[in-house]
Formats: sequence, structure tokens, C-alpha cells
Amino acid sequence: MGNNAYSNIDELWLNVVHNIIATGREMPSRVGQIKEVTGYSATLLNIESTFLLNPRRKLSPMYAAAETLWYLSGTGKIEMLIAYAPQYVNFAEDGVAFGAYGARIKQFNQLSLLIDVLHKNPNSRQALISFWQGSDLEHAYLADHKDLPCTMSLQFLIRNGALHLIATMRSNDAWLGTPYDIFAFTCLQRLIADALNVKYGTYTHQVGSMHLYEKNWQAAKESLLVPIGRQYRANIDLRHDWPRDIGVWRSQIQTALCAEGRYRNGLNGIAEQRSLGEGMLYDLVSCCARKFGHDENVIFSPVLRKGFENAKK
Repeated sequence: MGNNAYSNIDELWLNVVHNIIATGREMPSRVGQIKEVTGYSATLLNIESTFLLNPRRKLSPMYAAAETLWYLSGTGKIEMLIAYAPQYVNFAEDGVAFGAYGARIKQFNQLSLLIDVLHKNPNSRQALISFWQGSDLEHAYLADHKDLPCTMSLQFLIRNGALHLIATMRSNDAWLGTPYDIFAFTCLQRLIADALNVKYGTYTHQVGSMHLYEKNWQAAKESLLVPIGRQYRANIDLRHDWPRDIGVWRSQIQTALCAEGRYRNGLNGIAEQRSLGEGMLYDLVSCCARKFGHDENVIFSPVLRKGFENAKK
């Protein structure tokens, strides 16, 4: 893994930003000037430290949680997501995001089949979720959709009793997208590891075009001045074991989506939420609930709690 292995997302992200600012090639893009490095790759050694805590970036725990649950919902409709990020309407057509990850995961039942593949053969090299499709190349040529998937694939490997994930992206906005992408993908990694009853392994993020838009250059430079030594001290999430029955695992995801929907629609989802136990899905729902004024909802993850503290500063 060499020098591109990091213990938490703050270290990895600062490396990304530093590389782009220091060595990135300036060039035009269809939506503005960028600085870009190509062929970027880095590995996170600990996937329980994947919510960015850099106070200059001020990542939103509410949006991070909502986007992750949206992926798990299997829909391309943006009704849920615009409650947390109204600007997402700019990437949709008639209320649907063409490149939505959740809809593409649901296509061909990829998530369930991936788990079945790894159950049958833990040594498999074929457990892969595909987002980019052959037809997307034609859409890229015609420019007939606002949203094509930036992620090409997620490959899951069980090695030495741990589930590792390699995410491969064609394009990644280091300021806007990278922190949220890593958070969502490692949440999915944790869910699948729990379903398979294996340990959490490493996460590798590899990108064809890793870039920063000109409007974010100054903020990115300022983020490099923030010391990270104290950010993650005593802020590592504890692992909460889930039921190992796959049927229960699937129903918990649906329960989490139901609870989020109740909060979003002005109801109380605490009854559904409590049935999730004290694991990651509970915390994701709590983050969403706070968007709608339910600040009393407990968040067990110290990293996510720190994220809310940063957002208030």
C-alpha cells in the first residue's frame, strides 16, 4: 500500500487536496476551470473513521446520512434527497436522476446477488456492483442527460476474514463529492460485512480524474492549514453486531427507510428506529431526524456527533 495508506478520512482527504493544489494541471471543463490529477489511488486502513471532520469543509452529517439511505432505497427519484439538498433538482429530469446509484444497484438485484456470490465463494473475485453501463457512453456523446454516474464500480473482496472494498470512479470532485462518496461507500461496506459475518477490511478509492473546481481552490488551501491530530482521537466508532440472518438484515434496511420517511413527512419514526438497535442504521436515521427538528435523537457514533459540533461552529 506504500505511502498512500491512511488511518482516517481526514488524512486521506488532505492528501488529495494537497496533491491537486501542489501538482494539479489547470484545464477547462464543461462547468468551469479545474485543477486535476489523474490516476489517483489511496487506501483507508480503518473504515470506522470515514466521516470527514475538517472544520473548514464542514461536512453535513444530515446530508451524508440521507444520501447513504437514498442509495439503499434503490430509487432514482429525488423526492427524498431534495428535502436535504434542494439544489439536487438541478441534476434531475422530471424528478428522476438518470445516473442515481441506488437505482443502478437495484437493477439486476445486484446487492443481494453480490452477497449470495460471497456466501457461496468467499474467495471470489467476481463480487462487483456496476454503475457505469455501455449505453452511458452514447449518452455522454449525445449529452442528453444531466447526470451520468461518476462511479464505475464497487468491488468487494474477502481476504483473511475481512471484507475489503475497491471503489473505481471515472471522475471525482475532491471538495464536493469525495468526502460524501467515501462515507456512503464505506457504510455500504460495513452493512455487507455484517451480513456476511466477516470483519471490516480496508477501503481503496481510485479515480481517473480527481479534481477541484476553481471556486473551491481558496477554501481547499485553507483546509490544509487545519491540524488533524485531535480530530479522531477517541472518535472511532464502536462496532455494533447485527443479526446475521439475511432476511432480518434486509428488513432492517427497509425499517430504516420507513423511519426516515416518517420524520421527513412530519411524523415520528422513533418506534421503527428503536427496532434497529444501536448500530449504524440507527445513527443514519438519527442524523436525518435532526434535519426535521428531532434534536433529541441519540447518535451513538462519536465521529458523527463531532460532525454536528463542527457544523454548528
